[in-house]
Amino acid sequence: MINSLALSPKQIEAINHCNAKINIFEGPVRAGKSYAALLAFILCCVKGIQGSAAICGFTEKSIKRNVIIPLEELLGENIKYFPHKGEVWIGARRCHVVSAGKEDSLKALTGSTLAYMLIDEVVLLPQSFFTLALTRVSLKDSKIIATCNPDSSHHWLKKNFIDRGRAADTKVFSFKLEDNPSLDPQYISFLHKQYGGVWKERLVYGKWVMAEGSVFPFFSEKDHLIKEIPQAKEYIVGVDYGIHNPTVFLMIGYQPEDLDTPWWVEKEFYYDSSKEGLKQLTDYDLGNFFEEFIDTYYVDRIYLDPSALSFRRELGKRGIKGLRYADNDVLTGVRFLSQLLSQQKLKIHVSCKSLIEELTNYCWDRKSCEKGKEQPIKRKDHAVDALRYAVFSRYFLKNENNKDSAYYQEFERRYRWAE
Repeated sequence: MINSLALSPKQIEAINHCNAKINIFEGPVRAGKSYAALLAFILCCVKGIQGSAAICGFTEKSIKRNVIIPLEELLGENIKYFPHKGEVWIGARRCHVVSAGKEDSLKALTGSTLAYMLIDEVVLLPQSFFTLALTRVSLKDSKIIATCNPDSSHHWLKKNFIDRGRAADTKVFSFKLEDNPSLDPQYISFLHKQYGGVWKERLVYGKWVMAEGSVFPFFSEKDHLIKEIPQAKEYIVGVDYGIHNPTVFLMIGYQPEDLDTPWWVEKEFYYDSSKEGLKQLTDYDLGNFFEEFIDTYYVDRIYLDPSALSFRRELGKRGIKGLRYADNDVLTGVRFLSQLLSQQKLKIHVSCKSLIEELTNYCWDRKSCEKGKEQPIKRKDHAVDALRYAVFSRYFLKNENNKDSAYYQEFERRYRWAE
């Protein structure tokens, strides 16, 4: 089977020699590691020792996208997926489908002895899940095959398994972009332009590096600031709400159905009651400012800080439509902003002084990063939060509802970072 496929030497090596208890296929996005891991897992299911197996990942959605669908493309009628049972059958082998973020799904691991386990995007899973997984593959010759993109050099997987290697009964197969025989050189060049900062080091060069310094080191006046405002077809608003902290509104223009035209922040409202001489505003006061802020604009959606319950009620009383709570996945949202900025697909009008200052000074929290928990410093980040709420939520929440559209498919091709 393997010899008949167009595989790189690295893929063949990983498939034929993943015989440790823990086998980690790691490297940049699109490096061919996930495909090799799937083939290795199929061989285990078809020719390996007896017993059930498990397919694990961060969410049911990511498991289906990254594992189930590719397995169906590879195996055709030889695979049966029963989502209501949380099972996949590969030939005569039953495989439990286990989402690390779903408690009911975890029960499939408790008390089970498994022959094989495939873990997708293992760096996204809590260490406690991986510890539990290790207790399930206790049979002789049973094993774990795990895939991941590099993360922090302080990540638990790096320190406890990758760095320890044989001492932890671990084999590591490190892939490069050149190890994927199906990648066109033009696409590799595209990937180099796609990312910036720490994400370029990890997702393009395959390095395990700690996030430090500026979150957006490539943000510059030359590449990202505009003096003239383009003509928008639609607007969205991002809202970061504060009682004792600043409240921020951002007006963001874009061209629907066009991923090639940059988005731009047209104007901002920034109110900090802690500044000398400024009174603390009520929701009613902020509502007045908000109505003035959106007056004359066609605003399609308003993405609010998820903690802004009372302010959303205030805006609802005024008959303001399109109110949505924002997606507050900080790291993924920041990573997405980084992609847009590195590709110059997000512009800021020169009048947005507070946002410009925050983007320039937005830094990683070194102490947290050294502990393996990456997060930006929570200081002067209110305008950045409003930007993240609006842009990230708009892309993902809008396009989730239009998966069959050409726009969504192009979005997935460009911005999906998991293999």
